[in-house]
Amino acid sequence: QQGPTGPIYTPPASFTAVDSATFGNTTGKAGIEYDVAPGSLLYATFSTGFRAGGFNNDIAPNVYKPEKLASYTIGSKNRFFDNRLQANLELFYWDYTNKQENVLGVRNAGGFAVLTRNIGSAIDKGVSADFKYLLTKSDTFSAQIEYLNTNYKDFNYVSPLPLAAVAPTTNCATTRIAPAVAPPPYLPLAVTGTTMVNCSGKPFIRAPKWTALVGYQHVFALADSAQIIASANVKFASASYIATDYIPSERQTDYALVDLNLGYKSSKGRWSATAFVRNLGNVAVLTSGFEHPYVNGLTYSTLGAPRTYGVNVRYDF
Repeated sequence: QQGPTGPIYTPPASFTAVDSATFGNTTGKAGIEYDVAPGSLLYATFSTGFRAGGFNNDIAPNVYKPEKLASYTIGSKNRFFDNRLQANLELFYWDYTNKQENVLGVRNAGGFAVLTRNIGSAIDKGVSADFKYLLTKSDTFSAQIEYLNTNYKDFNYVSPLPLAAVAPTTNCATTRIAPAVAPPPYLPLAVTGTTMVNCSGKPFIRAPKWTALVGYQHVFALADSAQIIASANVKFASASYIATDYIPSERQTDYALVDLNLGYKSSKGRWSATAFVRNLGNVAVLTSGFEHPYVNGLTYSTLGAPRTYGVNVRYDF
């Protein structure tokens, strides 16, 4: 490839990636429950999780390790006022080992690519609350609220950013790998060197501190026992970053999405039809992205679905 003043790097035209790995794990869950009253209980659980490792598109060694999780929860489930109000609360603490994240990294075969790396230890803790209230026989209000406090305890990776005489555009700590001072831009990686990026202490990407889902449903009873069901839901999320550079162009600001539904259910419940609108306000939401390797601050991003509408029809045989 060519830059304005010369070659950037010369990756191989093709390469053969041969490697093998076996991943296995035993997971489990244990819990205890105490019934405080006929409509209330307390519980605590401990469980483990496992996400298999895999292979990057690179020559060997190109294997990343499995991700493991230890999860601790305590909570309470309750029903009040003749079961008209449901109120649940849960505290959770998730401890990750070898957590997997995608970063723009240096390939063994030459050049760079979006690679999956194991970033070490990470913590996800918070509290979630779930409420549902039957206002009348026909009206239901619901709300789900969650607060997250996340932290990458040990997160280091080698980045090619940038292949130029400036520091990488990142809000993580950086250390230049030889040469310590970058030469003029658009030279091979072997000449410009690379950068060690340390994002330890940063929050998880795509993990807003606050999320909430609030809904309202009304059921219109028809003479033949059929029903018309109307509902509206609003999803809110606070700001978060979509990539591990933690720069402004990778930050998704607070947003709210509105969904509407209007459906008909037959008297015997054998069939139903529902018209829906998703993301009524046509809000653009960043879901993932990465920084351009040659243009600092320019981010390639993917977006969530725009305003979408349609009809679902269901029939039970």
